[in-house]
Amino acid sequence: MIVPQPQSERRVIESQPLQDAPAAAPSAQSGQPSQSSQGDTSGAAPRQAPRVDPRDTANVGPQPLVNAAQDPVSTFSLDTDRASYQRSLELAQSGHAIEPADVRAEEWINSLGYGYPRPSRPDEFAIHTDVFQHPDAQGMHVARIGIQAPDAQERRPVNVTLVLDSSGSMREGNRVEIAREAAFAILNNLDSQDRVAVVHFEESVINSKTVSHTGPGDRDVRRSVDRLNPGGATNVQHGLDEGLELAYRARAESPGSINYVILFSDGVANVDATNPFAILHNLGEASEYSRPNPIRIITIGVGIQDYNDQLLEQIAQYGNGWYRYLDDPQHARVTFNDSNWTRLTSPFADQARAQITWDTELVSHWRIV
Repeated sequence: MIVPQPQSERRVIESQPLQDAPAAAPSAQSGQPSQSSQGDTSGAAPRQAPRVDPRDTANVGPQPLVNAAQDPVSTFSLDTDRASYQRSLELAQSGHAIEPADVRAEEWINSLGYGYPRPSRPDEFAIHTDVFQHPDAQGMHVARIGIQAPDAQERRPVNVTLVLDSSGSMREGNRVEIAREAAFAILNNLDSQDRVAVVHFEESVINSKTVSHTGPGDRDVRRSVDRLNPGGATNVQHGLDEGLELAYRARAESPGSINYVILFSDGVANVDATNPFAILHNLGEASEYSRPNPIRIITIGVGIQDYNDQLLEQIAQYGNGWYRYLDDPQHARVTFNDSNWTRLTSPFADQARAQITWDTELVSHWRIV
């Protein structure tokens, strides 16, 4: 996954101390501030939100406790998705209950600002840690690890492929308006060094609206985005297949550019593959992990009812990208304003992982939140 600049990744890990050992390191027991170091490179009952069958996509739920004596090493990816938090806010403000399965705790944690200091060098990241007693579980502690990337120095050229869901479900609410506004906001951030393509899909790709990679000022690009209209079934795989094909060509023509395929959708796939892993497998996306300049799939979710959060989250997670949820056109403009776009498209690290080894004399069990 990508660590965007200057966003920080935070992971919270619950640990259970041994009965005869100190609960945590002395600095954590005494409530001292976090440590920092440098690292390399209306009163009415809420309505139940309408659910979408996630097909074969299972919610993993809470992680189980791990016996530290049997497995003292915790390894986790560094990504900064926050769609779960934003969509939960929209659900609550719309009067819907928030389903436990819709809450991905790490995305809630990463949606808040912690004001971590930047690293002292542009080729390093900063590590901030603290340990405190668990607020709801006696005898357990929480270890928080914050990893902060430096500010973006400059943005490399990008090849962007916009994949727009034109299916009938996008007719609900203001989904089309949000998607269109987000696409135009992205176009407004591109300059002469960048290239952009557009794909529309419903039950199949709408070839008459497809635009191959060209300059962002090309009138055909803006005309195509402006023609986003809903109708038909939803074949996410076909849309992504066409988008990736265009992205492969663009990468071959400009190998120095970073490559993004951006899917705008409510995730309600109902034609061809409807499982995110099947979609990615059929696209051959797994082979991108080993490439030095992979195609990154970004998912932008719109809609409350008839919305498949899990599909969009999984496609982004396993497509080497990130996932955002937009609740209105203004949110789309803010998410993709100039400064945010620079951060989102300036990866500090690819496929980044962090690893923690627990002291088994202090910790008996642990789990990632």
